[in-house]
Amino acid sequence: MGLNKIRFLKSFLIVVLGLILCSCNKSDHFALNDSTPSGPFDARQMMTMRVTSSSAMSFYAAARFLEQATFGYTASDVALVQQIGMSAWIDQQMNLPASQVDWSSICCYLENSPQAGLQATNSFPVNAFLDLAIGAKDQLRLRTSFSLSNFIPTSTHPPGQSAYLNFLQTYGLGKYGDFLRALTLNASMGSFLNLNQNQNPTSCAICAFNENYPREFLQLFSMGTKMLNQDGSLQLDSTGKPIQTYTQNDVSNMARMLSGWSFDNSTKNPASANAPAYESPMISSNPSAHDSTAKTFLGNNIPAGGTASQDLDQAVKIIMAHPNVAPFISLRLIQNFVTSAPSPAYISRVASVFTSTQGDMKQVIKTILLDTEARAGDTLANANSSTGKVREPFLFTTQVWRALGCTKAPVNVGNPYARVLLYYQQPLSGVTVFGYYEPSFQPVGSNRLAPESKLDNSSMFSDMSSILSFYSYSSAQMALLQSAGCNITPLTSAYSNPDNYLSVVNQLFFKQAMPAVIQNGALNLMQSSFQPGRGNDSGLALQLASLLLSTPAFGVMK
Repeated sequence: MGLNKIRFLKSFLIVVLGLILCSCNKSDHFALNDSTPSGPFDARQMMTMRVTSSSAMSFYAAARFLEQATFGYTASDVALVQQIGMSAWIDQQMNLPASQVDWSSICCYLENSPQAGLQATNSFPVNAFLDLAIGAKDQLRLRTSFSLSNFIPTSTHPPGQSAYLNFLQTYGLGKYGDFLRALTLNASMGSFLNLNQNQNPTSCAICAFNENYPREFLQLFSMGTKMLNQDGSLQLDSTGKPIQTYTQNDVSNMARMLSGWSFDNSTKNPASANAPAYESPMISSNPSAHDSTAKTFLGNNIPAGGTASQDLDQAVKIIMAHPNVAPFISLRLIQNFVTSAPSPAYISRVASVFTSTQGDMKQVIKTILLDTEARAGDTLANANSSTGKVREPFLFTTQVWRALGCTKAPVNVGNPYARVLLYYQQPLSGVTVFGYYEPSFQPVGSNRLAPESKLDNSSMFSDMSSILSFYSYSSAQMALLQSAGCNITPLTSAYSNPDNYLSVVNQLFFKQAMPAVIQNGALNLMQSSFQPGRGNDSGLALQLASLLLSTPAFGVMK
């Protein structure tokens, strides 16, 4: 570990110790919006980057809403929400065209990419997603795609990952039943969960039913394994045990209903002979590969003679009519957008809209974002310590870069293919069928849901505390930020004046609500180891900002 890194981590420990020692003073937590400032930094006198608006909506409320609905608030987005309101902003976002990834450069990587190009190819999908999350206009659609990818993941070749992002962008804001049908025929998913191998045993010597996709479809993508009430609570039988939603026979019969699909390679690039045509839905090209006999699925009788397409339609129709789907999907979406542990009433309200609109994702997501429980914390006095969610690595990264006005993600120092923190969470690269965390995960010693906290570890925390300091030790490193369109001038130019500097940090990253204990700790550091005027103000400005970003006030989205 280098000397600069050691010094940086020592300073970081000082800040953390100060937070622990001062955290008992609850009254200071949101002192920046109090009538009397609790420390030497008075946020009411901020002179930099102040957004003016005639709207009654506060900067904090608009920024908090955008943290939930986008990959991070910016000053211009805050001003727009203050001007037109949250509901109109959502409608505006829903009508934007879907961003897409052009992955033609990696279409034929199996044949055409030399060893030297494999790193660029393998890193392409997640870097492309990250760049869109930072710079694209359709933030709400992209955030929806990110949310769906968290509990409906794939893990396949780079072209398949890229095509899957485009698929999510195309279908994510439609009707959920249409999404499930298209998902079943998606070539990336077919490759990941082997639906292309689900063939009627009578159609060829090596053919067999494959239950992999049907099982995950039921367990993870639609209804779960246990019966739920509309508010997400478990239904229990007369002995007090949870009631199962489906049986092994249902899985087997669903596999039969979904048999006979294969990759459509008729229009793909002939140079990619070893890879499926990920851009095209799967097709039923061999009628005998589909089991057309009678079936029973979730208590419904499916008559004999149905084609692969007809049986697929029947399966989706039956599943979408199941009462579990609405609360099951509603919980996962709420967790991804707003809070890890929503109240039963919140789940019930969203599930009701899901049911009444036949899974219209636009209406469901709008309900999630505008619900009273989501908006209760827009007033600091109503802040509730039991709501919100840990800012997972991908969202941590995007908020930082968007706040600095970056148009894409800066490359890592010394590795042009890597990006800061993406090692810990790579969308489109689900480590298991559960993604990076299960929605039911509870930290050790807690009785509350906090699925994203499963990603927490000391290495990730160290990298989070260094996200800007990585670029702080030379002008060449800072140039990497500028090459990505990032504007660090407001931070670096204000560093000579501690009050102005903290005003900028407060505006960029803390929604104008930096807790007094953090501002006072930062001021103490700026009077000692981070004192300005020693010839490296620009580097110190980035390093101190990194330390402040590692505090719970930024790390938890309240």
